[in-house]
Amino acid sequence: MFTLVFCFGAFLAGFGGFVGAPILGLHIGLDVEIIMLALAVVIVGGIGSLPGCLAICLLLGLSNTLGKVLWPSYASLTIYLVVVIVLLVKPSGLFGKGN
Repeated sequence: MFTLVFCFGAFLAGFGGFVGAPILGLHIGLDVEIIMLALAVVIVGGIGSLPGCLAICLLLGLSNTLGKVLWPSYASLTIYLVVVIVLLVKPSGLFGKGN
């Protein structure tokens, strides 16, 4: 079962790269951008919370799109503003369990 799940995860990662590469374009520093977004999603969504990660993905995607439309030079700032606001309101994450 472990091997099957690992193979499925590797397949999904490869397929995501295959589908996303033409859309995003490859450039130096893309890895840091993706890792920072993934870290923001996991931390703000609540560690171990799949519904929290889904909700924060939608929220960050909407804020990124809104930022690109309204303030193109500050689009990446809108993502981090959402992260800061959510963590100030709920430090354990959006759907995380409080201590």
